This record gives sequence, C-alpha cells and structure tokens, in this order.
Amino acid sequence: MCQWNKRSNARYLIVLIHFRARILMSLSPPCLLSAFFQYSVLISSLSKRARSIVRDLDPTNELTYLRLKSRKHEVLVAPDDEYILIVVQNPPAPLPQ
Repeated sequence: MCQWNKRSNARYLIVLIHFRARILMSLSPPCLLSAFFQYSVLISSLSKRARSIVRDLDPTNELTYLRLKSRKHEVLVAPDDEYILIVVQNPPAPLPQ
C-alpha cells in the first residue's frame, strides 16, 4: 500500500467520501496518519469555500479542479458531489535554463 511508481512525484492520495468513512492511502513511506487527517480536514473545508465562491460569482458555474502550490508540495483537489480526491505531490523540478 505504501509503494508507488518510482517516476511519480505523488506523496499522498486521499479520497474523502462524503457521509462515509475516509479512504486514506500513502504513496510514499512513512505512512503518516496525522498528515492524512490534516490534509483531509483543511482541504475539505477549503474546497467547500472555493465551491461557494465560484457559485457566488456565477451561479451556472461549478468548481471542478483546484491546484495549490507551495515551495514544498503541490496539492491537487478534484471535488465532486460524492467525494473529494486529493493528491499531494512534490513539485516538479524546474527546467534547466
């Protein structure tokens, strides 16, 4: 469960199923349960707020994808009505100049 393709930059894959148990997976050791809970709680509330902002701006529009990038990680979020898919990955290496 903690092994992944060596060429992938993904560190964590988290699937939050609304109104059900959470499915938590780690793609690289160590499997830190506290990191899963932090990402789950923070990203799910951020996703809800982002969805409401998009709907406030245009009621006919819907948030389908959210991408956050920091120095250490890149977080990809795909919210849906039934689940939220969260992928935490190392940012890609900069291209040589």
